[in-house]
Amino acid sequence: MTSFVSARNTGVSAVQFVLQADGVAEPEEPEEVSEPEPEQTFWDKFTALFDFR
Repeated sequence: MTSFVSARNTGVSAVQFVLQADGVAEPEEPEEVSEPEPEQTFWDKFTALFDFR
């Protein structure tokens, strides 16, 4: 078994280790793709001016 304590240190009852690792990244959420709105004709835009819903 390997000793992780120096022979010069006396009276050691416990040893602590610090381990540094890369962080865990969150998975990226896919962007929602919206359907493009249908292109309005001149007549559609004109009648929308008088649409009182």
